[in-house]
Parts: sequence; structure tokens; C-alpha cells
Amino acid sequence: MILTILYYLVLGFKLHKINSTDYRINFWDFGGHTNYDEIRVELYGQTQACILVFDVTNKLSFDSLDYWLQEFTSNGGKQAIVAVVANKTDLSSKRVVSSKDGQRWAKSRDLRYYETSAATGQGVQDMFSGVLTAVAEGKLVKAKPVVSAEQSSSKHK
Repeated sequence: MILTILYYLVLGFKLHKINSTDYRINFWDFGGHTNYDEIRVELYGQTQACILVFDVTNKLSFDSLDYWLQEFTSNGGKQAIVAVVANKTDLSSKRVVSSKDGQRWAKSRDLRYYETSAATGQGVQDMFSGVLTAVAEGKLVKAKPVVSAEQSSSKHK
């Protein structure tokens, strides 16, 4: 049971600097698994950004974007920045969803569009930076001081 949970429920955080301000970014990835329906819905209203990822080698994942966008927006995610990410672009010979189709889908819904390869890292940094900058510039999150391990240990001396 623990392995299943770890496989489907990925969470973590990362410190990210935007315009000289450190932000602590919390990530949740439920992988679309139905075991987490209630958890997802509960978190949507508190979400500042949503990244909808589809696999360019899997048309069904692209066709499912409408479902995921509808679930997100109808459960409280209307104020969030939403980005569409075409992933696995390194597998160009297996690609079945064109860049043009992905861009058209995102543009018709007024969403940001990025292409990435998690395997090679191509486009990943640009995508995260673009989404996080949009959140910060949209004032969807307030900057809070982030205490580094160095600062914390110097206070306790």
C-alpha cells in the first residue's frame, strides 16, 4: 500500500527566486489517480497555479485536458494561472500530438503553453519560471521571508 501511495502521490517543495524574492513553492502531483479525487478537489481552491501536462506520444492524454481543466475550474481553481505542458518532446518520432494542436488548444482557452522533455530537461526550467513569474506578478501569492538553513543556525548560536 505504501508503494502505491508513493507512486501516485508526489509532493514536495522548492525555493525559487523571482525578481530577487525567494518563494517557497509547494508541488502536488496526483497523477490523475481516482484514489485522490477528494484530496484534489479540496486543494483546488487554494491553488495559485495549475500545470496540465499531456504526453505528446499519447493522444488520449491530450484529449483528457478538457476533463482536467473542467475539474479544476469547477472546483475552485478559477483564479489560478493555468499552463498546458506538452511533455516527452524528445520522442519526436513517436509524437502524435503536434505542437500546433497543443498551441491551438491552449490559445483557445487563453492558457499558457510550453513544450518540455522531463527526460532531457529541455524546456522545464523555462516552463516553471514562466508559470511562477506569472503567479508572482499576478499577486496571487504574497512573498514571505524564507529562512535559509544558514540564517536559522546563526540565530541559535
